[in-house]
Amino acid sequence: MKVSSLVAYACALALMVGCQPQSDPALYEVIVKHQHGYIDAAGRVTIEPQFQEAGDFSEGLAPAMTGGKWGYINARGHFKIAPKYDNAFSFSEGCGLVVQKAEIYYIDAVGREISAPVW
Repeated sequence: MKVSSLVAYACALALMVGCQPQSDPALYEVIVKHQHGYIDAAGRVTIEPQFQEAGDFSEGLAPAMTGGKWGYINARGHFKIAPKYDNAFSFSEGCGLVVQKAEIYYIDAVGREISAPVW
């Protein structure tokens, strides 16, 4: 099976299990002394810079790294999905793409694996 077919299959599977997207908070990443955090549209710090790396909020979650592992935080800066992944990407259509031990797969908004390893 081609990689593109596997990705399409994984996305279809994710949609069938009922991933529900959420609205995004209007938060913007900032970096202070090599630590990543977030501010709101008024420039107020909403999540103190505390992460080694971080990404954009999408569907209510943002990938964030602490202790060398990636997880997903909510708009309050609390991990909703524990940092245990080697890499993590923003959610799209209710699913997040993660890498763990050289396996790539999709998870839902509570961290359940919803696809077999993609490749």
